[in-house]
Amino acid sequence: MTDHRLERSKFSRQDHWIALGLLILAVALRLPFQFSSGFVVDEFYTANYSAERAFRLLNPMYYLLALTASDLLGDSEGVFRLPAFVIGCISIPAFYYLFSRIIGRPGAVIAALLISISGWHLFHSINARFYTGIFLFGGLSAGFYLLMLIRPQYRWFVAHLATIGIAISFHATALVMAGACGLVSLILALRPKIPGLTPAAVKIARIHVGIGAAIGLAAIPFAINTMESWVSSGQSWGRTGLGLLLQLTNKIGPASLIASAFGWVLLTQRKPVLGLAFAIIIAFPVLVFTLISDVAAVRADYVFYAAPLFFVLAGSFCGASLRQDVPSRWTTWGAASILVAASLPGMISHYSTRASYDTLDPIVFIRNVEMSGDSVVAMTEGFGYYGVQAPLNPFPESPFDSRADWKAILAAESETADRTWIVVPVRRSDIAEPLKEVLACTASLEWRRFARRFDYSSFGAEVYLIDWRDPDIEACIR
Repeated sequence: MTDHRLERSKFSRQDHWIALGLLILAVALRLPFQFSSGFVVDEFYTANYSAERAFRLLNPMYYLLALTASDLLGDSEGVFRLPAFVIGCISIPAFYYLFSRIIGRPGAVIAALLISISGWHLFHSINARFYTGIFLFGGLSAGFYLLMLIRPQYRWFVAHLATIGIAISFHATALVMAGACGLVSLILALRPKIPGLTPAAVKIARIHVGIGAAIGLAAIPFAINTMESWVSSGQSWGRTGLGLLLQLTNKIGPASLIASAFGWVLLTQRKPVLGLAFAIIIAFPVLVFTLISDVAAVRADYVFYAAPLFFVLAGSFCGASLRQDVPSRWTTWGAASILVAASLPGMISHYSTRASYDTLDPIVFIRNVEMSGDSVVAMTEGFGYYGVQAPLNPFPESPFDSRADWKAILAAESETADRTWIVVPVRRSDIAEPLKEVLACTASLEWRRFARRFDYSSFGAEVYLIDWRDPDIEACIR
């Protein structure tokens, strides 16, 4: 017997008020620092290459939106971040509307609240990159697919195809989400006797397999070329498979991750077909990028489109107590309160980081102290974009790469400069031991600033100075 509080087909005025409240909350939480802080990490690629990348085949969508915004409103950090901000805010009520049809209103409200205060989502909502695009449209594509399984109508299948196509236009990693849904359809086509699976859903799944096979075969050359380019890039910042899983646990939050596991168990008991689909759509991308981590640089952001499903399952777990088996609102909102409290360190750290550290801080320091004859070796972002007077050598190697010949890299500066400023990032992981040894022998620490955070992350920068006129330094680099 279907529980009407779990599945819903129509929206009421109350739903629209809830969605409006969620939108206002999302805007209020994401507006601070939208316009007031310098670019971070890969935002510089958006600022520098939007015109070049907006009309190419690979990942054009965010660049096109950013280019349009800058043409209309001018070039600034806030303008380049505007598409991410708008998409990030819209995603909160959008997920509420869609997933309330699948897990019911209470669970969908809790899931939307968890996304609203997620430090991971807050960061990307004011980051001028494509991640909120794949989060929204990848999450919507999964939601439409799940809805198609329990309410097999072609409109949901078409909506799934349309939204996954948009997600891929933001970033090609969303192809893995398409593959995960295709894998579910293949299993359903081969095993149509799964409890809760209707003949109409099996029919659509078989159509999906046919369409997916045709598109997949046509896309093989594109996928191979993209993978070869990715592997050959030689980037050294990537996570190991275990590191990826730990980073994902930290980004989602251990409490939300545990709640999502229990939510999956409860959902599987009630609707086995949904449990199967949730498991594969979440696990397949994580498995793929865990395997890829051996040959290419990956991080948890590359499975960001699967994150909504973790929060949806966590919300489903909390909302389960409103069903007939455990009729207690105290249980629902008590569990939700625990998850919200567990998310607060990441949320607060988002604001405290922006308030206490800016990409411009080490740049402004060097601008104030640099002299004629100085050079700068910058291993943090921003120096190439915002600029200093001294000759600049940005990112000669990753400061975390112990394979680099740091003595030779720094010794090359002595041939053209009297003094060299070395800017290194501060993260939870230490910089490479060879670099640390060279700095200890040759340089003096002149400036340091850490972001104030309340979670397990570290963020900041240190500025060292090497005076090549000191005769004792030569022994350290030869």
